[in-house]
Amino acid sequence: MSVRNPKKLPDNEIKALIALIANEDTLNAESLKTKLAEIVRRDPERIDTLIGENLNSAPGFVEQIVACARRNMLSAMFENIFKRNGEPDFEEGLFLISKFENPTLSLSEFTGKIDALADLTSKRVKDTKDLTGFLSAFSASLFAEQGFSIHPEGQAAPEYIYLSRVLETKRGTTLALSSLFILVAERLGIPSYGTHLPGMVFVQLHTPTGRVFLAPGMQGKIIRKQDCLNYVRSRMIAWEDFFLDPADSTYMLALTLGNLIYFYNKGGDEEKTAHLKEYLGVVQSSYKTEND
Repeated sequence: MSVRNPKKLPDNEIKALIALIANEDTLNAESLKTKLAEIVRRDPERIDTLIGENLNSAPGFVEQIVACARRNMLSAMFENIFKRNGEPDFEEGLFLISKFENPTLSLSEFTGKIDALADLTSKRVKDTKDLTGFLSAFSASLFAEQGFSIHPEGQAAPEYIYLSRVLETKRGTTLALSSLFILVAERLGIPSYGTHLPGMVFVQLHTPTGRVFLAPGMQGKIIRKQDCLNYVRSRMIAWEDFFLDPADSTYMLALTLGNLIYFYNKGGDEEKTAHLKEYLGVVQSSYKTEND
């Protein structure tokens, strides 16, 4: 079977190509797989459309080629957000990291769930009279009413870090919950940032009266600087004032990747660990470029 220009190959010939590869000898099959890989590289979703729900039951090489093409495309998209001027888009970065775990996740699906949360929270806080009431209503909307909470004790895992999964299960790490809090606050026009203490991430909101710290891991409880100091000292770590510096989106994305790498490496998943280290390398390179 001669293979024409991948751009012009009709759907029925792509299906025939897949069937041919499955029945060819090893040498010829490898050559034809290269042709199939080129087709998939141009449009990874096309194979999904052709094979539909049967992709997972298709010949193993098809799934491998599609997965490889998606990873390469996703890596390029992730790298691209760090090539733009200014800070990388935090939400887009979290979406692409979530897409690593769920390749078919759409941006509209991801942002739509955050938009819905922001709409509910906006209605909850609109009648509050002061800052304390506003923050209390904000936290109550996300945690008490919508049911978001810290993951079960002792069960930290990747599923509690990917924001798309957290939006589904409503369970997450302090990092993931803080990230969600920041994205919802952003939609309400509230400047907010991550804050990273050893072993815990929380949120700081910048208000007309100064900074306010909230701990999503504690159902959005307002915490004081002294609480932070006591927490750090309880872990036998010397306090540094920079602990309360706001963490930018680059830092928060690096922290998210670092957490995922830790768990995948601990679980012996070398492939995912290696791919996510490539993502982390992109983030670290952007830091280096900014500081040069």
